[in-house]
Amino acid sequence: MRIAWVTPYQKSSAIARFSRLVAEAFDSRGHSITLIASDRLQLTENHPPPAGTGPLHWSFFELYPAAVDAYDLVVYNIGDHYERNFGSLRLIDRYPGVCIIHDVYLVDLFLGWAGSGVQRNVAHSVVSSLYGENVANQFWNRVGQPDFFEWSVAEAPMTEWIARKALAAVAHAPFYKRRLTDGCAGPVSVVALAYDAPKTLPVVRDKTGSVRILTVGTVNKTNRVESVIRTIAASPTLRDRCEYDIVGQIETPYKIALQAQIEDLKLNRTVRLHGYIDDFELGNRFAESDIVCSLRLPALEGASASCIEAMLYGKAVLVMDTGFYSSIPSDIVLKVRPTDEIEDLRQNLEMLVLNAGKRQILSGRAKDWAELEYAPDAYVQRIEPLLEAAVGERPLFEALSQISLVLQTLRVQSEDLIVRQIGSEFQKLFCSGKPRGQDGL
Repeated sequence: MRIAWVTPYQKSSAIARFSRLVAEAFDSRGHSITLIASDRLQLTENHPPPAGTGPLHWSFFELYPAAVDAYDLVVYNIGDHYERNFGSLRLIDRYPGVCIIHDVYLVDLFLGWAGSGVQRNVAHSVVSSLYGENVANQFWNRVGQPDFFEWSVAEAPMTEWIARKALAAVAHAPFYKRRLTDGCAGPVSVVALAYDAPKTLPVVRDKTGSVRILTVGTVNKTNRVESVIRTIAASPTLRDRCEYDIVGQIETPYKIALQAQIEDLKLNRTVRLHGYIDDFELGNRFAESDIVCSLRLPALEGASASCIEAMLYGKAVLVMDTGFYSSIPSDIVLKVRPTDEIEDLRQNLEMLVLNAGKRQILSGRAKDWAELEYAPDAYVQRIEPLLEAAVGERPLFEALSQISLVLQTLRVQSEDLIVRQIGSEFQKLFCSGKPRGQDGL
């Protein structure tokens, strides 16, 4: 297949790293793939692409629309960051393709689009067509309010908004497949994320004798570092025997609040905030850690790159039993129940800190399992049937595009309910009997 692979490509993007790995795997299996950077602006600092794969900038297809005819399929990698996914939103209605949905929560992406000159009634109709008029009214009334995030996670995550634009859709864990199936007229599959860790580990710094706990990722209330800090403070075992490193981008107000918590609990010599660090330094942090806390509540991502990376490094990993993390076998990681967070954190951390043998057993299991489950070659093999099905259905969607042009002459907006209704009837007439997912669900 000849594939245009649209993806964020900023160097700090986990999706960019994933795309580079997958491009190499596609190439090794005889496919032709071109990476298309979806970031709003042309980048000066990005991942070096595999030879012969690009990247082009998304604007190339606005300048030369016929260029898309060189490809059998367009694949869009969608996350919740508006600036990084700007190009995908500009292209997807004109060039429908397969959507790999990396984040379950797409509200920030939607609000970025809605604030880019889209008429309010059009944006409102998107929400109401997905969740009903009552939820749509609440959505706009709550935007900017303190409870908007928690409310929108539960009531209007906007996952289906992107799914219904797709020829076919991919989830990286089972927990949000239903939302994609509800939105996408084509097949939907669950394919475990592809990721890697360096083959040669960086040199580990001299140990202090303490057990090192690590959290990696954007630092905010959802990754539960406050709970870990409180747990360490309340446990003499943890306070005396461990060090806790927190790595990742953090906004100044939250950094100030965390630092105040650390000082109040007299953990200045135990807990350290590092902020964003480069890949080499991050590799060092992973290599020297003993335990990785990969805790998200709520879990907004389709899969956790940092959790997968920790397993690939061969670390004992502690996760929240929700979302993507629930799909990891319970003998591979230790799980914290959201309803008993502090109790489970203390019990599991104390056990791991005191029991090096248990850490070693979990580390070995995690590494062996992750190397198979998240291998880029395995990802390509699993996704190929879905992509081939989408190529077969592309003529049907091109016919729908012609219908769409007629509707536009009638001043029908692309997000109006009638467009969805016509698409649904088209699916019944020409696509009946086709499975919605590769597993038959």
